[in-house]
Order: sequence, then structure tokens, then C-alpha cells
Amino acid sequence: MSNEDKLMVSVSGIRGIVGKSLTPDVILRFAQAYGTVIGGGTIVVGRDSRVSGEMVKHTVLSGLLATGCDVIDIGLVPTPTVQIAVETLKANGGIIITASHNPIQWNALKLLASDGLFMDAEQGSKVAEIAETGGFNLVAYNKLGSISKYDNAITDHIRAIEALDFVDVEKIRNRKFRVVIDCCNGAGGTILPELCERLGCETVFLNEEPNGLFPRSPEPVPENLGDLCEAVIKEKADIGFAVDPDVDRLAIVSDRGEPLGEEYTLTLAANFILGKKNGTLVTNVSTTRALDDL
Repeated sequence: MSNEDKLMVSVSGIRGIVGKSLTPDVILRFAQAYGTVIGGGTIVVGRDSRVSGEMVKHTVLSGLLATGCDVIDIGLVPTPTVQIAVETLKANGGIIITASHNPIQWNALKLLASDGLFMDAEQGSKVAEIAETGGFNLVAYNKLGSISKYDNAITDHIRAIEALDFVDVEKIRNRKFRVVIDCCNGAGGTILPELCERLGCETVFLNEEPNGLFPRSPEPVPENLGDLCEAVIKEKADIGFAVDPDVDRLAIVSDRGEPLGEEYTLTLAANFILGKKNGTLVTNVSTTRALDDL
């Protein structure tokens, strides 16, 4: 069996090739299983810009409504925006429709708990089990869920960024940074223009329109950032940023047009925070030892 025929199932959700491993039937079963495990209540749903996003979303909505969940549709937004919305709106959970940095033919469901974080192992395993075996808690016609729209999720996210203790908004505005950003035609185009404007940045965008037609391989690793590196030099920018289609991955390019790479990026972020606040630094096992040296 090729990878295209396999559905990738983890505790945080599922992903696959649209029309092959990820079909409407599979999506519906997982949406119903998720609604069954959550037990109804309010669920936030958001998606990235992938061309298959509308199809997946409407299938997800059907499964959630059938299990008595009331859906808050926040539209086309970054993954972290959905997570913040679950917490802000005091929802019972959330589903993010995105295959993150995977190629254009992929899509996925990421499943959130009530705290806006991904489901734990026990919850995720239960969803996978019910999706496989059935036993959905389908409700009667007069107990079906409802759909409402919420248009302020991105505004809420930007305000949350501005309110962070270690972000000096006025200092950033006064510096008037010149920035180049590659959105890869993903959800970054829904939030980064307004965020940069509020931070007083002079910004040049590459691939800003969130149409899901990725102009490059969507993972923001150095080999995919040639156009951004050239643009940083051409525009005499202070810095360059690239995000993946759902804006949960960030790559940084220096003013010399050189990608910093993940190891330096995390080390710089850790150095900044530890310069403001002492404490324990938690990271994963695949991180650079430079953090230990720091």
C-alpha cells in the first residue's frame, strides 16, 4: 500500500490525500466520532486556504450537527487562531481543517480539547476507535446542532499578541521595520497584513492571496525560500519571514538574505524570553544543544 492510500491517524487527528485516503466518508466518520466523544456542546471550526477546504468543512459540519454539536464557524484562519478562539469563546472543543506544511493534495482534521490544545492520547484514541467501529451518538431531528459565524477571531488573535507581556508594541512601531513576508498563498494572508500594519512595519508581501494555490513546496525550510531571500536583499529589508499554509510554522531570513534555520530561530527566541524572565525551559528531544549552552 502506497502512502497515498494510507490514512495517517494520530491522537491529534487524521490526514490524507483528498479523494484517496481522505474521502467524505472518512471525514464524516471522524467528525461524528469527535462529536460523540465531546458529547455535544459548542465546537469551533476553522480552516486554512487549501482548495479542498470547503468540501472538508461542509462534511465536518454535517458530522458535528448530527451529533448535536453547535458549530461556530470562524472561516479561513490560521491554526493558532482556532486554538485561541476555542479558549476565548469558551467552546467545548474545536476542529482545524488543515494539512499544515503537507503538499496541496493533502488535507487533515486537527482535533482540539476545550482548552484549545490538541486532544490527549486517551481522547484521541477514543475518537479513532469510534470512527473505526461506529457507535456514533446520532441525535433526533429536534436535537440537531446549529451553525453560527464569528467574524472577530483574527481580531481577537491580534489583540492577544499585542497584550503579551514581552511584546513592546510602541518600541516596534517606532523602529519602523522593513519586512518581507512569504505567505505561500495560505492563511497568513488573512492575519499578517493587519498585524504588520498595527505594528508599524513597512511590509512587502509575496504570495499573499489565500487561494490555496501554493507557489512552492509549502514547508518553510531553507531550500524553499529562494524567492524570499532574493526579495529581502532587493527590498533592503530588515528581516524576512515565511509561514506554512496554516501559519503554525515560521522561518526567518536575515537582512543578508540568509535563512536562519530552526535551530537558530528557537535559540534566539529562548534567549529573548530568558532575558526577560528566569525559569525552566521546556523543549522537545530533537532540539539543538545550543539551548543547553544558552
